[in-house]
Amino acid sequence: MSDKDLEIPQPKPAEPTQPAPHPKEHRRATIALWISCIAAFFALLAATGSVWQAVEVRQTRFENHKALDAQAQDVERSRRAAEDSVRMAQRMSEAFARTVTLANDTLKINQQQLKTSLTHLEIDQRPWLEVTNTVHRTPFVELEINNLGKTPAYELDTRCSVMYVPTRPDSPGTRIFISTTAAQKLTGPASISQGMKGAFRYHLLEPQPMTFSTTLSQSETMNFAPLRFDCTLLYTDIFKSHHSLQWCYEFASDGIMNLCGNTASNYLSK
Repeated sequence: MSDKDLEIPQPKPAEPTQPAPHPKEHRRATIALWISCIAAFFALLAATGSVWQAVEVRQTRFENHKALDAQAQDVERSRRAAEDSVRMAQRMSEAFARTVTLANDTLKINQQQLKTSLTHLEIDQRPWLEVTNTVHRTPFVELEINNLGKTPAYELDTRCSVMYVPTRPDSPGTRIFISTTAAQKLTGPASISQGMKGAFRYHLLEPQPMTFSTTLSQSETMNFAPLRFDCTLLYTDIFKSHHSLQWCYEFASDGIMNLCGNTASNYLSK
């Protein structure tokens, strides 16, 4: 027995079930592989771009959020600055109002002081008149008015009246007041300078005698005699203020005129 009988024969190779690839098929497969690689590359590139875009969007959102925060902080600072400005303006307005009030008070005080000073000046510089040397010579009254002030008296205007009574006190007649008019002042200056005197002369208009019946068959005529002489003198000073001097005299039995009361008086009327 030989060794060949002991050897196991090799199996025969299988017969091919597919036909051998065509040479162009290999080329097509290569091209398809390259196209797949290129597509994969572009897909990877697109994915990378998408990732980059997402990162950019996220970064943009972060920066926008950061900018919004900074803008919000700026707005808050602006709001605080505006509130501070408003408070400062209010304080300045209050300070200005206090200043205006103080200025008005000061102005009022100064005006009052000026008014007081002007009043004192007018009182010190104005004319002061008094009546002197009154004489009664029927039917006239003569008197002098003396200016004791420091400035002249202007626009002198006298308004006088005479009160008459019956010559017999037991007569049933009543007292009669006769008001004088401008024509009854015969003479008198229109102004009196300081330190000077002005002479005035008045005509006393006597009332007509009155006849009345004492009994059924008798009548009596009643005459009148002057009792009191009242006068008001109006005048103006250099300050255009108006003043008046009032006085009255009673007629005595001996023809002498006595001053009613103690003194004549001056009245200031603006």
